Amino acid sequence: MILGLNDCILYKARTAHEDIVGWDVVLASDWGMHSYPKWMTGCTSQHVVYNGRYIVASFCAQALGAGGGCAGGDGTYRSRTADPASWQIQDGNRWLSLAKY
Repeated sequence: MILGLNDCILYKARTAHEDIVGWDVVLASDWGMHSYPKWMTGCTSQHVVYNGRYIVASFCAQALGAGGGCAGGDGTYRSRTADPASWQIQDGNRWLSLAKY
């Protein structure tokens, strides 16, 4: 599995004969659902790791011109397969399915 990050969007490579033939979006935060409009919010930090059991992705957004840390829309997500319907979001000490969130 080959994953790539760009502007807090996680992509999974489509391969054919060991070549990358395209990229599919598998996870993207919706900054617009929170206090700042999407067009005024930028991705300031993004990470993806495999912890031996899950693919864990973390995104952080910040409103343009604002100080401090992550604005609304930040989060930590996990999946075993990276398929779009398989992602969970961390909510305190528990994980919630994005399909139900």
